[in-house]
Amino acid sequence: MIFMRDNKSIDTLPIPEQDRADLTVSPSLGLSVSPSLGLPFIVPILYLAWSLFINHLAGPFYQNRSDPEYPYLLNGLNCATLDFNQIGHTDHPGTPFQMLTGVFIRVTHTVAGQGPIAEDVFSRPELYLAWSSFFLSILTFLALWWLGRIALRNGKDLNGALIMQSSVLLSSVLIDFPMRYNPDRILVIFTLIFIGLVYKYLYTKTLSEKAFIFSSGVLLGIGFATKFNFLPLVVLPVILVPNFRRWIQYGLTFLVTGFICILPIINKFSEFRRFIGGVATHDGLYGQGTEQMINWHNFFTNIGLIFQYNLVFGVILIFSAATGIYLLISAIRRKKHLRELLFLAGFWVAAIVGFVMVAKHFKNYYFGPVLTLAGFAFLVQHRIISSLKNSEKPSRPESFSVTVLASLLIVILVTAFPLFKDYKARKVQIGQNQLTVDFMRKTIGQDDILLVEPTWMAGPMVENALVYGISYVAHREQYYQELSSLYPNVITWEGRNQPFRLFRTVPADPEAILRSGKPMYLFTSPGRYPEEFLATLDSLAGHYAIALSRDTLFSNPFNRDLIIRFRHNDSWKTLDNLQNTSSFVTVLDAGSRNSSELIFSDVRTGDYFEATVRIRSEDPGPAQIILRSQDPTADGVFFSDSHTLYDIGDNWKLLRLRARISRQPAGGKMICHVYFPGKTKLLTDEFRCSRYGIRDATGQ
Repeated sequence: MIFMRDNKSIDTLPIPEQDRADLTVSPSLGLSVSPSLGLPFIVPILYLAWSLFINHLAGPFYQNRSDPEYPYLLNGLNCATLDFNQIGHTDHPGTPFQMLTGVFIRVTHTVAGQGPIAEDVFSRPELYLAWSSFFLSILTFLALWWLGRIALRNGKDLNGALIMQSSVLLSSVLIDFPMRYNPDRILVIFTLIFIGLVYKYLYTKTLSEKAFIFSSGVLLGIGFATKFNFLPLVVLPVILVPNFRRWIQYGLTFLVTGFICILPIINKFSEFRRFIGGVATHDGLYGQGTEQMINWHNFFTNIGLIFQYNLVFGVILIFSAATGIYLLISAIRRKKHLRELLFLAGFWVAAIVGFVMVAKHFKNYYFGPVLTLAGFAFLVQHRIISSLKNSEKPSRPESFSVTVLASLLIVILVTAFPLFKDYKARKVQIGQNQLTVDFMRKTIGQDDILLVEPTWMAGPMVENALVYGISYVAHREQYYQELSSLYPNVITWEGRNQPFRLFRTVPADPEAILRSGKPMYLFTSPGRYPEEFLATLDSLAGHYAIALSRDTLFSNPFNRDLIIRFRHNDSWKTLDNLQNTSSFVTVLDAGSRNSSELIFSDVRTGDYFEATVRIRSEDPGPAQIILRSQDPTADGVFFSDSHTLYDIGDNWKLLRLRARISRQPAGGKMICHVYFPGKTKLLTDEFRCSRYGIRDATGQ
């Protein structure tokens, strides 16, 4: 059938604009239905239900998928508080996703927040991750609904609607995505939106060439700034619109949008450039491995893996090539379906670019944007073949459409079926991991010390995931107040010859930790390297002449998780934990040089003290923590420290004093207070002092 416009055949019209416009008035090439029947909601609702189910099945994020979820959550918190200088994760660079996470955090905190936003996120990270993941599912739902809506509004194209909406179901990677919270999920949404733009450009009158170019430039600019594995799709508008002026417009729109997206981290762009340089010049993941661009053996092996893991995509890719060749051999068909032919060519180019990127550093989900595009490639082939068949056998178009839809359903089932076996295995694995979780919850008390080795590997406690997430936060010491309040006993390993830290913020006092008498627990599992951690702990115990015993308290027979406990063989224990009872910041100045006093009784030779206070002043240098006896001039028991200062953000510093009593103080009493002889004002907060000593069961 040849459609007419202004008495001209479509085959005689020029290629730009008019050609596409004529394609839009063709009747439906598939089943005809009314958009008002709610059909655009069918696949989106199923997808949303699947998202909820699979997240329930997967369990808490911290137990099995903390990387990169927790780094993005905590950098999203930085965006939520508009503290962009604290963004420390710039590898992708990922800024649009971090900003979106910040919006999700703000919305969640507005609806269900408890207390200050930073403190709430650190105390309930799983709540914020679960809601953020759900919000992504809602956005995917809306994108799928929109695709169905525009297809059904265009000639009631049910087949087009269902095929485009099924783009997220044609790969095991895409089916699995809803359980994750990473930038690759938002790239799928961007790809779905781009598919809608291409559909409107090819098959409707509602999107002009100029509008397509500018909207694509904005969308793809945001996508590329989110994660650079969106690059394969960037070439498509150039191929779809073979016009140099439009290329310039697209390129400028793309660059300006991308630049705006990375403005929050523009002062750290060199870090992203350095990361990309390492990835480009090394053959391992994340810029590791040998300094060569490609390991050819691994490259071709990974090409095979891409096809092995994505069979449906491979079939669609091959058939798209066959369809393209079929159009090329006929000038009439080539001219009639020129823009569709250009899309298929672009699909192949995108696939090749994706092959090179993923085969160089193989992770199957890196291929997500191209895999999502496969659904639309299938639709384009379906429309081309339907058009050809309708011109030959116009009496039975529906039979072909039903066949295609049945084939689509079979493909989805074939793709999804192996996953159910995998999900069953995952459920068993989660149950096995839960043994470790339950043991730690029952055994480790709130006052016990938890030793954590920072690693990307998930674990049975939320502290493990938070420690990994905070590792990607710049100036993380600025979260000292929240972390020390919520997790005061989490001690992190920072590497050989590095001091232990309090939740990766300020250095911890190892002597206070060892003399506290508190049991210490270390979780380890295959892939972790606790040997140096343990060796450092043993070395410190020897240095301070403290006898420690070590035993494996728990061993998980299924996954080889271990819980190692350290106990004191001496009778060291925490005797006192005193702190300023005021809930307000205390001001010291010329009229009030000393803070309130913390008084300790029954102090004996050998007792150990650690005092800390948060201070803020234009001139904090003269501030001192003083620990003294009642009569230091008589017994000489006097300690002070004004130099052990650590930055903890917002112009606050942490001042620490450590002291070991070497002689008996007068009356067995010690007094601790803050003294400020400076000329300006000193703000003090959270002044506390702890005492540790050796006592037997009777207190002697």
